[in-house]
Amino acid sequence: MESLRNVQVTIKSYVAGARSMASLEEALAEESVVLAATPDRQASLLVGDAWRLVSEVGYGHRSEESAKAELRKLLVMAERPIAAIGPSVDSIKAPSGR
Repeated sequence: MESLRNVQVTIKSYVAGARSMASLEEALAEESVVLAATPDRQASLLVGDAWRLVSEVGYGHRSEESAKAELRKLLVMAERPIAAIGPSVDSIKAPSGR
């Protein structure tokens, strides 16, 4: 849970204009190393989505303002427990044969 909070604070500071995109990239890279050692599913999902958005800006597929707007939405979603969003993939059972 601490990793999730760290990622949220990092992204919030970027969205608020307190850090540059380059600084966000650096912080996401550092957090990725931490997550590899102590996996936190919600934090991993948030970092992955943030990386995707940063990449889309870098390739010119999205504006920085659009990325910030999407990151704001992701932060709202990250405030909700995963169970509230839907079942985990592991809990979904394959249909039985007929």
